[in-house]
Amino acid sequence: MANAVLNSLESFIDVLPWPAAVVADSGQVTHLNPAMEAQGLRLAPRQTRHVRSLFPEYSAALQSDPPWLTPGQVSVERQSASGPVHERIHTFRHGSQSGMIVCDETRWRELEVGYAQNARLASLGFLLASVSHEVNNPLSAISSMVQIIQSKRGVSSEVRQKGTSLIAENTRRLLLITRKLTSFARVDDTVRTRFSMDTAVDEAFLQLRYDSMGETVGFEHQREPKAIVLGYQDQAQQIFFNLFLNAAQALKGRGTISVITECVALAEVSVTVSDTGPGIPEPYLTRIFEPFFTTKPSGDGIGLGLAICNEIVHEHGGSIAAKSNPAGGALFQLRFPLAVDARRAKP
Repeated sequence: MANAVLNSLESFIDVLPWPAAVVADSGQVTHLNPAMEAQGLRLAPRQTRHVRSLFPEYSAALQSDPPWLTPGQVSVERQSASGPVHERIHTFRHGSQSGMIVCDETRWRELEVGYAQNARLASLGFLLASVSHEVNNPLSAISSMVQIIQSKRGVSSEVRQKGTSLIAENTRRLLLITRKLTSFARVDDTVRTRFSMDTAVDEAFLQLRYDSMGETVGFEHQREPKAIVLGYQDQAQQIFFNLFLNAAQALKGRGTISVITECVALAEVSVTVSDTGPGIPEPYLTRIFEPFFTTKPSGDGIGLGLAICNEIVHEHGGSIAAKSNPAGGALFQLRFPLAVDARRAKP
């Protein structure tokens, strides 16, 4: 009976396309299949060798004791004459014997690395396009204000003061953008901090006031002091500035932007941004966050503002959705995880 089981196991591994071996309970390798022998390993007739001497890397990688008796799988990286080899070792029981199958994953790993590099290049292209888009607004604001300040006509001290404040604020934005670009090439070690979502909203609208379209737009904000989030306030501010700027451009400087901040579902912050503009056509709602998708006339935008919003929201573990506003206009629903200590503080 034992010989029948052994022969059955040997017959099974002999037809496998992967290198495989039969291992006795004692740890002696009793049989190698043709695919294993093609790797240069041989057993003379009736010869056995212990798994630790024949397959030292595999034996060391398997965690159980003795490793060949316990079904399982483990990844092994070893050096060969042609370079590093990545393998997946599978062990299984069959009667009083064990089977060991070796799957070469080297090519799969190479493809995985290639896909990762392509994804990184695509992300780099997206980031560079995003940077160009984001840098244009503050540079335009700085350029316009410098022309005003340098004007030969009389410029009041109030205008000069407002202009220098605008230049300082937009210079800060440019520095933040360059830091984001630099951090793309390394692990971001910036420490996340707790911040009030309402503060990010207010700062974004204050920033909008420096834009010609934002000077005459109305602003309504229903605040929630307990809406505390863990993350990066500057990035959150960028989300709302992009949403507000799009709304102001759609309103053409006339109308109202409304923001409602709430704590919902015991563990989330909800921020609803709406306006009294023409709204978003229904067919565009599913595409509005795609990079380079825009409904603006040619030359007025390249469709990265909302894509950037989407990326930042997801970096904070949240979500953003564009919806049809029953009252008319555009409506965006944002969700962020409530900071853990803020959850405990809730009654």
